[in-house]
Amino acid sequence: MRLRTGVRKGLLAILGCVAASATLVSAPAPAGADAPAAPRAVARAPRYSFGTRKQGEKVVHAFLVTNHRTTPLGIARIALSAPGMTARAEPVIAPGTEEAITLEWDTAEVSGQVTGKATVVFDDPKEPELTLALSGTVTPPIEALPRAGFFIALFRDQRVERSITIINHQERPLNLRPPEVSSRLFTASLSTRTPGEVYALTVTVPAGLPAGRYGEMISLDTDDPKVPRLQLPVNLLIKTDVYATPDHLDFGEVNVARLTADPRLLRAASQKITVKKRHGKFAITAIHSDLPALRVRSMPKGVRASFYIEVGLAAERLQPGDLAGTIQILSTDTQVPELTVPVRGSVD
Repeated sequence: MRLRTGVRKGLLAILGCVAASATLVSAPAPAGADAPAAPRAVARAPRYSFGTRKQGEKVVHAFLVTNHRTTPLGIARIALSAPGMTARAEPVIAPGTEEAITLEWDTAEVSGQVTGKATVVFDDPKEPELTLALSGTVTPPIEALPRAGFFIALFRDQRVERSITIINHQERPLNLRPPEVSSRLFTASLSTRTPGEVYALTVTVPAGLPAGRYGEMISLDTDDPKVPRLQLPVNLLIKTDVYATPDHLDFGEVNVARLTADPRLLRAASQKITVKKRHGKFAITAIHSDLPALRVRSMPKGVRASFYIEVGLAAERLQPGDLAGTIQILSTDTQVPELTVPVRGSVD
């Protein structure tokens, strides 16, 4: 009997339980007899690099696994880490024999440098899990390099220009129309490097924009019926001369009982904010927060070009519900006397 399993995006697929009829159970050892050695599975080569494949191609590879002990070793399940992966395997590896665990990966939903893992869980609780991995590069039909979008950080008085390259990997020539931009925060232009194959998309951000974080989009219509429109994100972080990194804090899900029971978790939950001045020095005069459950302290003291602010949690003041508020940082800088850092999370 052979088993199959598969996963969809965001879920792990589990190989079905081994049928009872296919499972061999050893009889209890008689008194005084030596207990049989625990089975041990070893993969001849647990990682396989499939090189470069076009998106949508299927990668198939058989991993050879040997049971080096004297008793049968059953496979309870196989957990898969990536969308499009399936696995096939015999439910039991006989003593001293080698069996294939075959992984198949439909690459339609992945791109770039990728790794898909299969975690093999055996029916012997003493047997460690075995990890098998497929890795390589999946090339989409149309690719944006060095990344599929713009991520630009700049100061308010700066003008910045950034470009990405759009590459057509198909045999059919690709024609792109001028970019569509609905934002007033930047302009975009398209130039041809190799007709039908390589294009350059350039974004220009002018000086003088308000400080803040912005998320926008550029659209490019194509003559490819399979990919009629490309959409590329434009993420802007416009900073003041005094700025905080990160510019927001997220504590995620906070469990009060666990934090109270283990002080190490409470210390690990603390986060740091770096506050810097672009030119010159300044001093932090006060820090306020509208969240009573936060413990906030700045270091070091005095006049400097940068400071660290440690933000921890006071477990005794945490209340169930959303953790949503701000931290206000007051300074001696005349241009940026106050910074506001949003804080979010949830408490249960």
